[in-house]
Amino acid sequence: MSIRLQGVRFAYPRTGEPSAGASEVPPLFDDLSLTIHPGEFVAILGPNGSGKSTLARMAAGLLRPAAGEVLVDDINLYDPASAVEARRRVGIVFQDPDAQIIATIVEEDVAFGLENRGVPREEMRRRVEEALRAVGLGAHRKRPPHQLSGGQKQRLAIAGWLAVAPRYLILDEATAMLDVEGRAEVMALLTKLHRQGMTLVMVTHHMEEALAADRVLVMARGRMVLDGPPAEVFTHSRTLRELRLDVPAAVEVADRLRADGWDLPPVLTPADLASALARTARPTHGSGMEAGAGAPEGAPPREEASAEAPVLVSVRHVSHTYLRGTPLAQPALEDVSFELRSGETTAIVGHTGSGKSTLAQVLAALIVPERGEVVIGGVRVERSPSVLRRVRSLVGLVMQRPEAQLFEALVGDDVAYGPLQQGLSIDKARERVRFAMEAVGLDFAWRDRPVQALSGGERRKVAIAGVLAMMPRLLILDEPTAGLDPASRDELLARLRALASAHGMTLLLITHRMEEVAALADRVLALRAGKLVWDGPVRAWFADPERLAALGMGLPDAAQLAAACRAVGLPVRGVPLSRDEAYHAIRTALAQGRRADG
Repeated sequence: MSIRLQGVRFAYPRTGEPSAGASEVPPLFDDLSLTIHPGEFVAILGPNGSGKSTLARMAAGLLRPAAGEVLVDDINLYDPASAVEARRRVGIVFQDPDAQIIATIVEEDVAFGLENRGVPREEMRRRVEEALRAVGLGAHRKRPPHQLSGGQKQRLAIAGWLAVAPRYLILDEATAMLDVEGRAEVMALLTKLHRQGMTLVMVTHHMEEALAADRVLVMARGRMVLDGPPAEVFTHSRTLRELRLDVPAAVEVADRLRADGWDLPPVLTPADLASALARTARPTHGSGMEAGAGAPEGAPPREEASAEAPVLVSVRHVSHTYLRGTPLAQPALEDVSFELRSGETTAIVGHTGSGKSTLAQVLAALIVPERGEVVIGGVRVERSPSVLRRVRSLVGLVMQRPEAQLFEALVGDDVAYGPLQQGLSIDKARERVRFAMEAVGLDFAWRDRPVQALSGGERRKVAIAGVLAMMPRLLILDEPTAGLDPASRDELLARLRALASAHGMTLLLITHRMEEVAALADRVLALRAGKLVWDGPVRAWFADPERLAALGMGLPDAAQLAAACRAVGLPVRGVPLSRDEAYHAIRTALAQGRRADG
């Protein structure tokens, strides 16, 4: 019993439509073989375009290979005589839970697959009940799915598969759009299912999720490069970096400390690194251990936004309720006030449903709030069409799923659409396209590529480039890096920060990833149930773990390293916002311990 790919060959034609006989482009897979054994929890890593999602869809029976076989428990997944039976054994959960939910009531959505299989009604009720209980949604069985949080929706998508009881569950970036709490909910459920014997295959860019697996596969250019348990795979840190992939923060910092002469065993987690350092260094206890809200000792200085910059955006006492005056009324924002300065980068954080995306639409003049005042670039937002046009010319919005913004056939045409609508000449629009594509890390030569032939991460870059090409004064990015591989994510964040610095562009980043907040933001706005509950500098935001925990947020990996070291008595001071800062702060603390020994 297993999922086996034997000698698989597959190619996408230039039209982007998958075809068994496609031969217009080099094959993505050429003689690919792989076995997923029963009971395994397998994490698949790889850069964008490496073939991870294609592999997941092929193993679920959604893409047919041009050659070779895909076998599920020795049954050919693509043999018409046996395909139905084979596909009943494999379930797949995608990145966007909304794309998988079709019913208007939670329990009806879970029952959909059972109804299509002709399961008797009493048996159906029992299975639905068991599936909802397994994912912790029993109390929500009568609710409409749109009223669930992102984590709850993803658990609902999983429940639909649990009800039909597949032997194998494949998850393709299933946590990419979830907040910290939602991701934790899904990972806890997957851990539970794995312990109960279900075989799990998870495509992910999150290293902490890969650490939870018992086997990690690393793909590049359609082939397997590494295959083994996490502790073994992450020892190949040089290979992973060459593939533009990430390694856990503890692994990276440990590598740098070893280069400094510290004798450290292999580590994977912050706790592993802290324990290893405590055994080799002289811990100190007492005063001076507090994290504080400043930069760590030994960390290179970080350029901050000027407090003297002019105000670009003013929000005063804004409130908004969807469907006001109806039984379905849902408050989204309540008495929100703040200012954004030119050249400043601000992160908006909060749980799914806290009002982040509504606030983004208010600032983009897509929603005129019921109460309060919004002024952007000196223009007060009103319902007048001429005023809305003026405001919208100042603001660029990259939506949560920017791929949905693409509509032209070729990359260059899609990026050029906005500048041409602004009245630019062909030559000037072309220069804007070059600037925007290079700003997100796409070669200008890609302008003639078909949009549909790109990977999901590449499409996301094109969508962001299309907004950048219009050179807005305020750029709003709603989860811009979801689905990007680690190198593309880090590169995009660095380019956005440089863009803001060079062009005085104001950035507003909506994200669930605290690493992105730490890497990009000068300031943090935290929303909870539509209310602004925090407005302050980024280091101060991460200086209070108790407040973060109360809001369901976490520390970025660099701050986790510092906290773990402090917990074992190492005098790591300050709040590191990057792995480089964490390395310097830990090295400084170790040097202090050596001086104390001397």
